Amino acid sequence: ERIGLATFQAKPAKVNEMFSRVEGALGTQTWRRLTRLRFAIVGAGRLGGGVAIALAHEGGRDFVLIDPDVFEQHNIGGGLAGTSADVGRSKVRVVADALRAVNPEIQVIEVARSVTHFHALEAIKSADFVVTASDHDSARLASAWLAALYLKPLLDVGVGVFREGDRREIGGDARLVWPGRCLLCGGGLRA
Repeated sequence: ERIGLATFQAKPAKVNEMFSRVEGALGTQTWRRLTRLRFAIVGAGRLGGGVAIALAHEGGRDFVLIDPDVFEQHNIGGGLAGTSADVGRSKVRVVADALRAVNPEIQVIEVARSVTHFHALEAIKSADFVVTASDHDSARLASAWLAALYLKPLLDVGVGVFREGDRREIGGDARLVWPGRCLLCGGGLRA
C-alpha cells in the first residue's frame, strides 16, 4: 500500500482576507514559501495537533501527520482538535479533519503508524520541515535521526508536568535543529 506522497503540487497561494494579515506581517515572499512547504508532524496529540492547526491558520497547506494512537477522552481537555464524538478514531484523522475545517484546500497525508514504519519513513523523506511533538522519547529520537538522515530542519518541542516531592512545575522545551546538526548534540532529549 502506497500513501500517495507526490499527489499535492502546491500552487502559489492567493492572498485572501483570511491570510492578509499574515502575509502582511511575514512579507509576500516569505508567506508564499510557507504555503508551499510540506510539514511532517510526528505526534498528533494536544501539542502536535496545535502546531498543525496554528500552521494552517498561518497559511500552511500541505501536512504529513504521523501518530499510531487513537483519540481518547483525555485528549479533549486543552486540545484544539476533537470532541467526545472523536473518541476511538485515529488521532491523525481527527487532526486532519480539524485542518480541513480551517481551509478545505489543505492536503493531509495521514500515517496512523509509528514513526519507524515504512510509510512514515517515506512521508518524512517527502517533507520540507519536520516537527516532533511526541510524548515518547523513542519517537523524538527516531524523528531526529530521520531529519538528520534526510537533511531536513527539525523543530523538536515538548511540554510536561514535573514533580519534585509535593511541588509541581510545568515546563517546556523547543529546539530548532538545522540539517547537518543533531538533537543529541544540542542537549539531548532532556533539557
